[in-house]
Amino acid sequence: MTTTLSECPNCAEPLHGQFCSQCGQNQKNTDRYFAILLNEAFEGIFSWNSKAWLTTVAMFFKPGFLTTEHFANRRARYISPLRLYIITSVAFFLTLSIINFLGLNNSTSSNNGSVDQKELSQLEDNQSIEAQELVKKRTVTVNVPHLEDDVEGSVSSKLKAKIRKANEVGATNPKRLIAKIIDSMPAVTFFLLPFYALIFKLTFLNSKRYYAEHLVFTVHLNCFLFSFYTLMVIAQISLNPIFAGWLVAIFISLSNVYLAISLKRVYQQNWPVTIIKTIGVGWVYLFLTALGVVAAALIGVILL
Repeated sequence: MTTTLSECPNCAEPLHGQFCSQCGQNQKNTDRYFAILLNEAFEGIFSWNSKAWLTTVAMFFKPGFLTTEHFANRRARYISPLRLYIITSVAFFLTLSIINFLGLNNSTSSNNGSVDQKELSQLEDNQSIEAQELVKKRTVTVNVPHLEDDVEGSVSSKLKAKIRKANEVGATNPKRLIAKIIDSMPAVTFFLLPFYALIFKLTFLNSKRYYAEHLVFTVHLNCFLFSFYTLMVIAQISLNPIFAGWLVAIFISLSNVYLAISLKRVYQQNWPVTIIKTIGVGWVYLFLTALGVVAAALIGVILL
């Protein structure tokens, strides 16, 4: 049964169409068949004009395009940068967690074909025992500078205990240690976003763009890297190890090409300057990322 409403049930504003001009609520009747609701849900996600489809195509095949569209105030047709970052980062770290939990890797799959499962299990047990003995013999030295002697002694002893525990966990149950590191990585990568944006701000001082605009570009770039690396990780565990080894080189090469095209489109500088800046930005970006991985590892060790 179809009813025509004269005012919005949500805010009581007079209606002049399907959507309320005040609050934006859709006045379409919700009392419909489940199949219709299901069809509309999937149509909203996978239709040609949907935000998800347009954003995905632009992110993968039009480097820098989402950022320029954002600067041109054409934002409603695409997923917002922050929401896109949350979606892609969750997918990336969830993929890493699942692979770590299931123990999916090429070395394991390749060994299963040539070594009996019982023999492989026995070999892993022996390696674990040897690792535990090695950990017991290993001495840990921690020096914390610029602290008073009593404070340094307390902090050093706590750090020694954490490092020793991390060594033991890494030797006996490496999945647990890796899981802790993965758990700390989302916060670290999010914390690094302003520093990544600062790189672009300092590199393109003459662009006359605000810091917030560099931050938007940084978010879009990281969204692509998360998505691309997620696909690469899935491909690595799906392909033959012989071919999977090339994926890292392909990822690095395509990421640099993507970065160069993005910089060219967003900052509108000539190609020689863009290529030089791509190389410089890429190395600094990689250095900050390495620091982030180290920080995530330290946090994971502390939280054990």
